[in-house]
Amino acid sequence: MDCCLRNPANPFRASDPEGVRFESDCADLPYVLRFYYAWKRGLPFSYVSDVSPRVRSRYSPQGNVVEAHRDVLTGQDALGVMGRLRDEISSVTYRIHRLLDGNDLYSPAVAPDAIRPGTVICDPNGHLAVIWKIESDGRIRYIDTHPDKSLTRGIFDLRFVRCSPGMGAGFKNWRPSWIAGVQRT
Repeated sequence: MDCCLRNPANPFRASDPEGVRFESDCADLPYVLRFYYAWKRGLPFSYVSDVSPRVRSRYSPQGNVVEAHRDVLTGQDALGVMGRLRDEISSVTYRIHRLLDGNDLYSPAVAPDAIRPGTVICDPNGHLAVIWKIESDGRIRYIDTHPDKSLTRGIFDLRFVRCSPGMGAGFKNWRPSWIAGVQRT
């Protein structure tokens, strides 16, 4: 993750604090990347910070219910926010049935214009990845991170299995966000 964000292709890297090391596991990766962009652009950020099971287990086919959101305002300690994100986000954060309210992500149509760079891939076995490129032949390239904090690349294939909608598997796009009660000047 650190090498990715320090890559010359990242236009924000020069403004990163000196000595900072960026890390994430697979569940944190989509949120950390989204927050990093919001931080560097001076945008507010909000995320699901707590879920509870609809049934006995947070890993059940019934999925989870959003219990809390955390709002991050412009100017807050960004590195502190990233640390809290890594503590609060896990693969169960993504296991929310598509029809339940409060989720940060939605299930897009499986169509060429709906699956794009930034789309999250959720595997019901608990692994997550972020699409970075779609080839002209339709191959989907993704990046993912692991418990040892390493970042790898791959091509979407049958390793990402299907399951019931409650388990939250499949492609996920970020819901649009807005700030209530603010007028542009």
